[in-house]
Amino acid sequence: LASNVNIGPEMEFERGFDRFERHDMQEARFLRKVLLSWKAEMDESDAPRFVYLHFNDVHKPYQPRPKFSFPPRTDDEVGRKRALYEGELSYLDRFLGLIHQDLGVEDDTLVVVAADHGEEFLEHGRFYHEFQLHVELNWIPLIVHAPNLRVAPGRIAGNVSLIDVAP
Repeated sequence: LASNVNIGPEMEFERGFDRFERHDMQEARFLRKVLLSWKAEMDESDAPRFVYLHFNDVHKPYQPRPKFSFPPRTDDEVGRKRALYEGELSYLDRFLGLIHQDLGVEDDTLVVVAADHGEEFLEHGRFYHEFQLHVELNWIPLIVHAPNLRVAPGRIAGNVSLIDVAP
């Protein structure tokens, strides 16, 4: 289930999924409703399941999120854009929590949260993520919640990659 226009059947992204839908540029609130409409079908089976969600909320153009926004740290373009970005992060975080509850995630569930890129806020003279390889764009969160794997919580200082997720 995706809202990113770069992920879809035209790139054969649906291969291997029993069900795949892309809803271009829709918000997390909408994707949650779609996912909830699938819940009864998912709950019919005791077989393991894989749910892939690709949100586009934390992506330009950032939307004002009054309930989730922070005041700008500085009164300039960078401060205003960064505040909007942080509001989007807060908004998406809220919906990730709701989806976690909706699906009844338990200790036998592996949850992986990752981003596909970061954003620049004039650190190198540009905004957003326009074909650069600076650390602001490549240093992304990769969060793994896997209680049954008996891995102690912690931070990994070394480099990892999204390619490391499946293994």
